[in-house]
Amino acid sequence: MSKHTPTPGPWKFRTCYTKGEPVEYAVESQHPEHSGPIATVHITVDNDDEDYANARLIAAAPCLLAACKLLHRDLGRISPKVFDEEISEEAKSALKRALAKAGAE
Repeated sequence: MSKHTPTPGPWKFRTCYTKGEPVEYAVESQHPEHSGPIATVHITVDNDDEDYANARLIAAAPCLLAACKLLHRDLGRISPKVFDEEISEEAKSALKRALAKAGAE
């Protein structure tokens, strides 16, 4: 199986309209060499706030992934000084799961 890598960021989202009504949020890469569509979040009638939040979260993915990579790399070095061992292990486990889901272990 080949290793997949996500489209580089930054990603931005915008509202798409039909006949003056918002119908979806489009998440797009703004990277100069990899610009284009990433995802579409359809706006549902009674769920616009959650749909908006989901689009924002998707658009933040490249920044969140970079933060996870940095924390995963450095947590072992800083955690004995800052966190107790149980919290450190929970954090490492959560970061590892997030990186695995992103295909960026």
